[in-house]
Amino acid sequence: MYTLSELKEEYYSICNSLEFGVKGIVAFDSGVAGPCVGVTMMTHGNEPSGLAALRHFRASDMIRKLQKGKVIFVLNNVAAAEKYFAALDIVGQTEGARVRLSARFLDVNMNRLPADMPERVNDSRYEIIRSRELLPVWKRFNIGLDIHTTISITEPMIIAIGNVSNDLYRGFPADIVIRNIENVQTGKPASAFYGQPNTVSVLGVEAGTHEDPRSCNIAITLVKSLLQNLGMIQGEGLPELELRKEYNISGSVFFPNASYRLVKKFTPFEFVEAGSIIAEGDGEPIRVATVCHIILPRPGIEATGPLNDEVMFLSSPVKTVES
Repeated sequence: MYTLSELKEEYYSICNSLEFGVKGIVAFDSGVAGPCVGVTMMTHGNEPSGLAALRHFRASDMIRKLQKGKVIFVLNNVAAAEKYFAALDIVGQTEGARVRLSARFLDVNMNRLPADMPERVNDSRYEIIRSRELLPVWKRFNIGLDIHTTISITEPMIIAIGNVSNDLYRGFPADIVIRNIENVQTGKPASAFYGQPNTVSVLGVEAGTHEDPRSCNIAITLVKSLLQNLGMIQGEGLPELELRKEYNISGSVFFPNASYRLVKKFTPFEFVEAGSIIAEGDGEPIRVATVCHIILPRPGIEATGPLNDEVMFLSSPVKTVES
């Protein structure tokens, strides 16, 4: 599958593309009425796999296969992506990897945007400026697909934003669905600003780990499956109903101060009994109130980001659902 060097080429290609008066966008229009699908990538600068979907879309001449509607590929965080790909030229594997990992964002996590972002005319932070620039493009989406990856080794997972129909993610190479995270997390994800209220359907997908080539394969399959499900490209019909594990986010965990540490390294989706202590520090221990699963834990036991970022999310007991 695509190398980081090839993804870098695709990065510079989309950076030089101008659509709707905004750089970092490539649009494909069938010329036939239909859905407007927005595929967003590198919302975090150290998550390059979404570029593989765009490269495949071009290479396979998918534009000729579009039967209706349009597809808009958007590189959300251009400046953070620039920092990431520039680090490929750093001499020394360890230092290069460190800089790439740090290229998540410049000033503001684009998945933790302020709710009033559209009104922040005088906010000079890069991600606010970029989000306001992209807002008119984001609002065009009827369907949004935001492709992410994680630092931890975990199974691919679908993040369903709002009341998303299961039919949209038929054939997605992910057995796990996360719901309600947008109502629990601090701030707003960029995808919360996609489309028009109450009419847009948005899927976020964690496609694997950041630089695992398999994440590129998954990103490609996500786009193809979504377009087939919408009848925008020819497919083999909807696959049979699939069984997926669904986790409904019910809470989150923050460290009160920098002294806190998790009591152990938790694994993703680990089941925890009610009353269990999960973190300790200079203050009261942190306990879970009810039985739950650990969702998107940070690697290790220490805080690796700002104290106002979640250390992990908590979910209600898992359910198996048909989708």
